[in-house]
Amino acid sequence: MTATAGGEADRINLVFFALADSEAEALLAARAACLRALERAPELIAWRLSDDAADDGPGFR
Repeated sequence: MTATAGGEADRINLVFFALADSEAEALLAARAACLRALERAPELIAWRLSDDAADDGPGFR
């Protein structure tokens, strides 16, 4: 998953480790965690998940 604010220079990559029944379930859990952080942390007001964030990770390259 990737969260961005502005151009490429403002890009960060996050790594999540999740215990899940499938890769899809783990990706959904990581995405939900990112969205909760973006909604609740005033410091992240200008940040958003990139449109390609769901395609990051093993099996999606």
